[in-house]
Amino acid sequence: GVCACRAPTRVAGCDRHLRGAGGGMARRLLHCSVALASLGLPCAGLTTLDGGIDAFAAADGDDGRRLQARPEPERRFLVWLSDVHMDPFYGVAGQYNNNSAAVCSRLKELSKEEADAHPYGVLPCDPPHLLWRSALQAARAVPGGAELAIFTGDFVRHKPSAFPDPWNNTTHAIRLVSDSMAETFGGLAPERFVVGALGNDDSTANYHLAIEPEGKTSPWLSHVASILRGGGSMPAERSERFGAGGFFEAQLGDAEQVRILSLNTLIYSTKHKPADPKPKDPFGQFAWLRERLADAARSKVGVWIVGHIPPGLETFGYTPLWRKPYVESYLAIIQNPTLGAVIRAQLFGHVHADEFRVLPEAPPTAGPMLLTGAVSPVFESNPSFRLLEYDRVTGNLLNVKVFWADLTANLTAGQGLAWKFGYDFLGAYPSLSAAIQKDGGLTNQAFMSLRSDLRSSWAASGEQWQTYTAWYKTQRASDLSCASRHQRSGLSDETKWRFTEMYLCALTVGTHKDFVDCAYNYSKRAIVEQEPLDEDTLHPKLGVEAFSGAREHHWGSVASSRERGALAKDCGHVLHAVATG
Repeated sequence: GVCACRAPTRVAGCDRHLRGAGGGMARRLLHCSVALASLGLPCAGLTTLDGGIDAFAAADGDDGRRLQARPEPERRFLVWLSDVHMDPFYGVAGQYNNNSAAVCSRLKELSKEEADAHPYGVLPCDPPHLLWRSALQAARAVPGGAELAIFTGDFVRHKPSAFPDPWNNTTHAIRLVSDSMAETFGGLAPERFVVGALGNDDSTANYHLAIEPEGKTSPWLSHVASILRGGGSMPAERSERFGAGGFFEAQLGDAEQVRILSLNTLIYSTKHKPADPKPKDPFGQFAWLRERLADAARSKVGVWIVGHIPPGLETFGYTPLWRKPYVESYLAIIQNPTLGAVIRAQLFGHVHADEFRVLPEAPPTAGPMLLTGAVSPVFESNPSFRLLEYDRVTGNLLNVKVFWADLTANLTAGQGLAWKFGYDFLGAYPSLSAAIQKDGGLTNQAFMSLRSDLRSSWAASGEQWQTYTAWYKTQRASDLSCASRHQRSGLSDETKWRFTEMYLCALTVGTHKDFVDCAYNYSKRAIVEQEPLDEDTLHPKLGVEAFSGAREHHWGSVASSRERGALAKDCGHVLHAVATG
């Protein structure tokens, strides 16, 4: 009875926020308001007791007054897309290591006729350009009026070295993806695009980028800069900095007090080639990052960080993504009490999953680290993109909305792909809604609370866990959903518990040893002690096979041999054979 919504179909969602809000009556009322706002409904849709919010604030004393005192944010929006892996040869035979039968890089059974029948792509293949155009048009049309467009890398399909002409074909793919972005968002100036966080497939060979001495121009990066500049997604003044390392600084839309630092994280990867040398600070990027954060702290402005490969582990095979010295150097910078305090958000792609990470020792005001789902369906997920809402004054992240398309839907001839709203952070997770009221934005600490909530929700087969696992691979089955207590499978509750706790360990950014130290508490210890993996032995060869082997090793630490034998049946998220071997 504290508040009600005049849109009858939304009452249940509002009530859920009230039950989870805690605190005084004013806090609960404001939570209801946040719930309504996340659904696109105005605050006028509230029915309150006489006196409105002021009456509740007075009733709640200092807590209510503190909540009232926060100024209304100046809301702005941006769209965030990642990992399109556009394949210009989708459906064309003979383009994958001269395998004349293959028309998709990862599904050897796919025929040309089947590819033609799925013009937007098919799971698990990298998609044609048509899917990218469809995603861009949907992103341009979302309500809110995006003032900025961010792309966090992997323009190009997997296995670029298998192109008939790797240099020219990779160049063509990057140009087609970036030009389409600039054309679709034609009202945005080049300064309003943050494009250039190159992925591991954005060169002529997977994970390859020669590291030049600090200050020296990279031939490949300069080449990419000319493509982006020529297509209108990178201003000229930004391209020179980009050519000497693949990183640059931009402004967050019209937010003059908020900067974006776009990083080149390919160079920190455990799979980066050439493997040697391994300089302490490739391209001098860590020194540049430290200096720019220090300048932001002196100038009292906020910072967003964007990149492609995130630090920490991926959660398919639970392998480290960065080499240990680089993880430690990065954490030393972003967890510094002064430097880390200006960071409002960190955005990364690469993992093809809707996730987050938490920093173990970040300053209290530090923003969250988010990982996004992909446009490409190659790793058994439906295509998706995000709309981010932020405060132009503080740079605080206020909400995230996910949009997606069901690539398995049967389309009639000439029918377009249907993009739709999926879910939003504030509507799904009460702890994030609470952070908006407490801190004025989403924070690292709020996501620490969400991690605890997910643990409790898993134990109770609750709504938050079910929501999280449903969107982890964008409405597709995964190992994580297979480990849900409510999911019927051949896995015991103990095995599911072990797997889930190890997943929660992996949400903390750290080295591979940090993860092992945490996961050891939940593992079948004898198996873990037999043959631990480290960053130098995890990837004996590049590609899907390495991740599949790591996945099997990980399941070996939590499941019995009988359960492992039934994984293909019980957990449908199993990689298909690779057409190119």
